[in-house]
Amino acid sequence: MPHTWLHVFGVPTGMRAVPLVQPVRTARMGLVAARRNVASVMARAFIEVAERSEMAETLERLPDRMA
Repeated sequence: MPHTWLHVFGVPTGMRAVPLVQPVRTARMGLVAARRNVASVMARAFIEVAERSEMAETLERLPDRMA
């Protein structure tokens, strides 16, 4: 399972998570919003959170019970 899921579901009791370092896989995400002088409230909020977020760093820190 993707390591990011471990933050939601955790590592089941009696199991351990083993990081796989090869191959490296990444995915880009984007936001499409209407071109306006003033962005929608939702688009502004998303951009604000994304700009100050440490999401990538957080997801790279795996939960307890790692190998």
